[in-house]
Amino acid sequence: MKPYIIIRYFMLSLLSTVSLFSTLYEDAEDGDTQGNTPANVRGWFTYDATPSGSTISNVYDAEKQSRVMQFTSSGTSNGFMLGDWHPTSAGTWNNTTERYVHWCAKYTSNYTVYMRAYTSIDNGTYDGKQRYIYYTAVDSDSGLSSNKDYIHHGIGTQRANGEWHSVNRNLEADLDDYGISGNNITSVVAFLTRGTGKMDDIYLTSQPLKPNIQLTKNSTVIFDPINNTSNPKRIAGSVLEYTLKANNRGFGEATSGSVIIEDNIPIELKMCVADIGQCKKPFLASNSTYTLSMNQVEYKIGSTWSTNPTADSEGYNSSVTAIKIPMDGVFPGYCGTERSFEIKFRMGLK
Repeated sequence: MKPYIIIRYFMLSLLSTVSLFSTLYEDAEDGDTQGNTPANVRGWFTYDATPSGSTISNVYDAEKQSRVMQFTSSGTSNGFMLGDWHPTSAGTWNNTTERYVHWCAKYTSNYTVYMRAYTSIDNGTYDGKQRYIYYTAVDSDSGLSSNKDYIHHGIGTQRANGEWHSVNRNLEADLDDYGISGNNITSVVAFLTRGTGKMDDIYLTSQPLKPNIQLTKNSTVIFDPINNTSNPKRIAGSVLEYTLKANNRGFGEATSGSVIIEDNIPIELKMCVADIGQCKKPFLASNSTYTLSMNQVEYKIGSTWSTNPTADSEGYNSSVTAIKIPMDGVFPGYCGTERSFEIKFRMGLK
């Protein structure tokens, strides 16, 4: 009997990766530096050219297997912009409906993304309704600046480790975290960035982008009572090691606590619930997400779930009929570098 596996999502769907209600501002596939739709948006330009030598280019990235935008800067001194400064400017985004932003980025050092937006409340300074909701590859937030124009959130140092990362942010929520009470975004006008690296797939959407998680399961015989570990066979008394691999192929992330793997145990197998001899209880074997961890495994015996079932002298509990493996942390989206995890567990053939 083939084991039955499900992944549960309490808050997210498995299917669509990009919302139907979205605006694509850059995917670089046109080969130029003018951005994507809508056609009247001002293309990329250098808004801070000091010191000289910065560049903006459209290149092919072999890992991502697509064209991407590439920026070279003196540290974070140079600034690059897609869009324009004001809601009424000719090349502005002036997006008044979509509040979720997504981008893909590959950087080896800290970088900054600024979302330039206008809000409902004037803070009393020059151009007082403007706000920069901005992000850097650090592990903490700086919050609201003294002049109330800038709201900072850290997106984690792992975002600048030389791999492609998918970044999803809720602009309204990020404004609310450190903004003025009752303030709302009325228009998002531009995307600005500083630093040397690559970017792609810049969207604004009306709903969060969704994950597309694919699950595979494989098994191998690692021991039998006649051959031991030397070319073991699937016979009575043998030990099988199963590998579950979950891979997120969507831009969207699965939120913390929303991923649970369940697997039914076939009647001819008995579950390892302790590390004794050839038995090993479930463990996280590999993890390229940087954010996920495995919570306590639950074992179903009869109609009851337990985190501490009794093991026999070999590490088995033959009464277990299913296992449940909850994952803690965010399951990040895909942008070229695989985001996956593998869980291994062992069972004995009765």
